[in-house]
Amino acid sequence: MFDSPQNPLRQIIPVALANPLLLGSVIALAARHHENAQRISNKNNTVNNFTLPISSQSAILYKYKAIHDLALALDNQTGHPTDVMITKSGSDNWHLHLKGVKALLSVPLSTTASNDLMPTIGRLRDFVAGQIYLIETLGAMFAQPDTRSEIIKSDQLPAFLQGTMKMAYLGCPDYLLSTISCFSAARDSLECSRRSGNIDTFTLLERINGLLGHAEKFDSHAWVAGLLHARQAHFPSSNQTTEEMLEALARSYKLATIIYGWRICDALTGDMTPLSEVVSELVNAIGALRQDQTFFKCMLWPLFIGGLDCQCDQQRLYIRECLESFWFETKCINVVNAVAILDRLWAETGNYSRNWIFTFGNIEGNWLMI
Repeated sequence: MFDSPQNPLRQIIPVALANPLLLGSVIALAARHHENAQRISNKNNTVNNFTLPISSQSAILYKYKAIHDLALALDNQTGHPTDVMITKSGSDNWHLHLKGVKALLSVPLSTTASNDLMPTIGRLRDFVAGQIYLIETLGAMFAQPDTRSEIIKSDQLPAFLQGTMKMAYLGCPDYLLSTISCFSAARDSLECSRRSGNIDTFTLLERINGLLGHAEKFDSHAWVAGLLHARQAHFPSSNQTTEEMLEALARSYKLATIIYGWRICDALTGDMTPLSEVVSELVNAIGALRQDQTFFKCMLWPLFIGGLDCQCDQQRLYIRECLESFWFETKCINVVNAVAILDRLWAETGNYSRNWIFTFGNIEGNWLMI
């Protein structure tokens, strides 16, 4: 989320100059960024009506060439494809790309790489492993049950992910990521138990209540203070505004996590826990973050959770306006998917349905709301 001299992506360009396969991947990524920049400058592109610029064709060609070259490298026994990796974000089949990257990560490092290159390769692999954990944890909420793969456990991650955002571009504290992962596992257990007709209600309810307590005791202020103290070198110009934005960001993920957990609990008990105050708190936190593009770009997941659970038409309108702002800031296609799904669910469910924790996984694909 915040750049630093230790950012492993800074090392890619020098390494790519000596590696045609990696250079092709960098060019493909640059072409995509160039296309997004053109979208941002096109004021006619709205979240409901956007057109692909001509540069999109070039970006697709560069991407195809990069993937084609990677496939050739994988087939070439004399090559070392584990030293370079291509990742892809998006919707629907994103989990397949992550599965492929995890397979690459499972292969030992090449022994032919130079000693100077080994530290960079190691940091890049650690960085990618962390991003897989982040993406799969949040993505599992919106994926169909039969496509959810095993998530990398937090205790298997490199140390940088624990309690820091230095390399975690999504901005969600690891404390909450692990809770979200457990909530999704509980939701899946409930779904499987419903199909089999064998539900251990007491054990599952005890598990969910424990997770809710874990989420509710998260202290956003203390987390920010600890983050800034541990990472003083990366926040040299930290001020009250930065601290307030970080706290609002952490609080928004906390509130969204609590909403998610309670709706899983309600699905088990048949209750309808009133969460209008929690949703209002989340909307307020989102409003505070709109003041800063750096922080607001991390908000798609909490925004979407807020949209799924809010029952007030005024709040739904505000969340939709926030998604419009998110679109104009980033031109991220995932925002288009988020708006389409929310519009559809709001129209189909009328006033409200707590079953959204099961519904979105069955809407025409596997969605990545980050």
